[in-house]
Amino acid sequence: MADQRWFHGLDKAYGGHAAASDDALTSNFTHWVTQIRFHPAVVSARLQRWREGAHQAAAEAIRLRDSDPCRSTHFMREAARSLRLACIEGWGERLGSMGREWTRFERIAEQHDARPLAARIAALAGADPQEAAERAKTAPAWLQERIDLSHRARHMVGENVTVEENARDQMAAFTVHVTRHRPDLDGPWTGSPDPALDQHLAELQEVLTKHG
Repeated sequence: MADQRWFHGLDKAYGGHAAASDDALTSNFTHWVTQIRFHPAVVSARLQRWREGAHQAAAEAIRLRDSDPCRSTHFMREAARSLRLACIEGWGERLGSMGREWTRFERIAEQHDARPLAARIAALAGADPQEAAERAKTAPAWLQERIDLSHRARHMVGENVTVEENARDQMAAFTVHVTRHRPDLDGPWTGSPDPALDQHLAELQEVLTKHG
């Protein structure tokens, strides 16, 4: 699990199948991945990595709180995202699509009697549905189009998702992408720096102490 390729690839290939029925090599590989993805040793290693990542990102967020609130916000959200994935792993679940992951996280949390915890983590990650949907009003045209298309597509396949939840999912996904890869597209729509940074950092420490 120390190798990024295996850490992410193992999860991506879970439940997969070969494109061609006669591709025995790929079929055997995806079958093996599906068998071992939730082996206790794999789960333990993944939990350790997500928890360590959450604590490291939180420490960096606190360090940068006064000198660079924008970067502090970024690390706080990364810590919350890592904690979310530690929860998911501990419940024996996985998320899948980045454009649906916050709503899916909340649905999974509800099944594990942890909806209040999911709501707290979402708020710390800038992924509260009401707050993010309000920010979506200031999003660039390309992202507003994505939000609209995504909502229609999700309803067409029968997914139970509200307007606010869908907007939040897209806003959160593209905020991560912009922060990591396209800072030139940043703007008020990302909600950075977090206007409640001090309060949220204190809450992050509390949640990490209890659940991280």
